Amino acid sequence: MTTAEPKKTNKLGIMHSLRNGDRIRLSRLGEIRNPRKSAKLGTVVSVKLHKSGPNSVLVLFDDRKEPSRLHWTYVERIDHSAIGHD
Repeated sequence: MTTAEPKKTNKLGIMHSLRNGDRIRLSRLGEIRNPRKSAKLGTVVSVKLHKSGPNSVLVLFDDRKEPSRLHWTYVERIDHSAIGHD
């Protein structure tokens, strides 16, 4: 049995479960909408409410010094068990 993860809800009631420190990669939609992003992997830095709206997350991509704010549908959490990490 797994523990429930905290979920963030936007104004439309759509939920995501991204948390600070989660490793992510660009989703297929994120790759289409951001074709110039050289890095595809990164870490969630912030999921707090931001003036750009509750649907954005701040991500520090592996090859960047500054984080990028993206819509949460542009990223997906990496399942560490699927890639052989603890």
